[in-house]
Amino acid sequence: MSENYIASAAQIFTLFFVMLGPLKMLGPFAKASQSLSEAEIRKTAWRSTGLATLAAITGGFVGSFLLGKWGIPVTTLELTGGIIFLIAALLIIFRPPAAASSEPAPPAKPPTVAFSMIITTYGMAVVIMLLSLSQSPQRTLLVLGLLLLVMLLNLLSMMNIRRLTGPAGALAMGALGTALSVLQVALALQMILMAWQAGKPF
Repeated sequence: MSENYIASAAQIFTLFFVMLGPLKMLGPFAKASQSLSEAEIRKTAWRSTGLATLAAITGGFVGSFLLGKWGIPVTTLELTGGIIFLIAALLIIFRPPAAASSEPAPPAKPPTVAFSMIITTYGMAVVIMLLSLSQSPQRTLLVLGLLLLVMLLNLLSMMNIRRLTGPAGALAMGALGTALSVLQVALALQMILMAWQAGKPF
């Protein structure tokens, strides 16, 4: 089945990891969880991940249903998805460093973590686009499985936040995020070109 789509499972995982994964939320969550105990961090991590997962899956299917009702052609969806992926990756690559602030962050609460640190607008767009372009139950299950895998990584990252945000961990995660964003740019351009040529479904 994979030969019928532009994106392989590894490429879909990369999209989810960059846009919905732990790279972008480690810093904000580390700051917001400074006053929490280890037990409170674990509790917040579980609840935040559950909310984010429910929102991503529900929003993905609702958005996919609406796009299907509007009768938008597959090639138009491919072009739209490619442009969204490209812009999101470029924003990550060229994002200026966050300004240091001496003000303490408010304590992390599950809804805040789920909807301002994990779920992003462009991340939801990825989920909607991939579900809309799925042409079989097997492909849909693949997309959902990879989404759940990334949410599991979010959970583990939050539970180990104080280890991951040390100097070595922060450097490694930053380098990984930049490398994956560059790969995402290449995938987005490939998607746009193939859609422009009325190529295969994503």
